[in-house]
Amino acid sequence: MTTMVLAAEERTTLGKKVARLRRTGLIPATVYGKQVGPISIQIDAKAFDDIYRKHGRAVTIELQVAGHEPLTTTIHAVQRHPVSRAILHLDFLAGA
Repeated sequence: MTTMVLAAEERTTLGKKVARLRRTGLIPATVYGKQVGPISIQIDAKAFDDIYRKHGRAVTIELQVAGHEPLTTTIHAVQRHPVSRAILHLDFLAGA
């Protein structure tokens, strides 16, 4: 597996208001794992799409979340819109 670096920001927008994030080109996501409590983040849709199209799920992603140490993660789940197939939400598993 290859390791890619992806910048992320902690997200304060929760619930149904995340549709605004998607319109601005951000994807809501959650990072969780054995040593990491759940962290709500947002990542740039274009940057993630470039990585996902090139490597698929077989990639280790180092998330650099502001205010946290870098997290080594894998893609655990990708939620897509049923018609447009646009990515709605991502789950990352830390400690991979």
